[in-house]
Amino acid sequence: MPLNLFVLCGATGDPTVRRVATTNLVQNQLEPFFTGLEAGFREGINEEIDFDGRWKPDRDQLLRLPVTAEATAIIDELAHAPLALNPINAADFDDEDIRALVVKRGVGANTRILLQAFSNQQRLSRKFALTQRGNVFNRLTESTFSIDSQIHIIIENGRIKFKTFNMAKRILDLTAVYEEATDRDIEELCNLGRVSANAADIINISNPTIRKLITAVKNSGVFQDYTANAIRNKAHSVNLEITVRNHGVVLPTDRAELKKLLTFLDHGVYMSPVSSERYIANSRRALP
Repeated sequence: MPLNLFVLCGATGDPTVRRVATTNLVQNQLEPFFTGLEAGFREGINEEIDFDGRWKPDRDQLLRLPVTAEATAIIDELAHAPLALNPINAADFDDEDIRALVVKRGVGANTRILLQAFSNQQRLSRKFALTQRGNVFNRLTESTFSIDSQIHIIIENGRIKFKTFNMAKRILDLTAVYEEATDRDIEELCNLGRVSANAADIINISNPTIRKLITAVKNSGVFQDYTANAIRNKAHSVNLEITVRNHGVVLPTDRAELKKLLTFLDHGVYMSPVSSERYIANSRRALP
């Protein structure tokens, strides 16, 4: 059956859904194409895991989140007379602020929305692209774009489902799930009674990865639940040396060492009971 194509425009957190006007022939070709993309997204998946911002899925797992306000807005836009949505201006296509291609499949409880991150690499008219006409190739000058060969998000049954968080956050505003610590957050962590650190020094060396780890550690309550000495003793079990000063865990001012400590505090260091080798843990889920 025919399938309509839409685009998600604007900055994350402020969605606008627009319709892409296509011919009946293209609509009929989109249906089997996206059927294949959806099948590829689900292929080999045996488990869906609630995402908590701390780990990557295995190859047979999908991550999921409850629908956000932004996702709900997209659902609502497509729920009522989607063909009445304003069409995108083909003549100005290259100037449109597009972040995802969108299709809606199924009806009722079987409804799902498929989203594919859109990049400037898909704007073929911005490149020196050639198209065949007869037996020769001519330069493509009309507004043209390509559809990628994979789906990055499916919204269904009140859940946002994805495989890669970094790709998903390009499409939807997921900062509330996995925030980078602000300078104030870092100051609050450094001022805890069981932490010994100069906030300015930690702020100075904190890159996005460290700031995300700081958010996870701060939200975990590890410094409320354990004394500095208890944390040091637990670190010894994975051969990690932690310095305690004035009853507080010292946060290193070396970036690599700080990342190692924060990863440990975020349950990300594992020691094999077989080989006694230390590893960075992929899944931080408790084993049933």
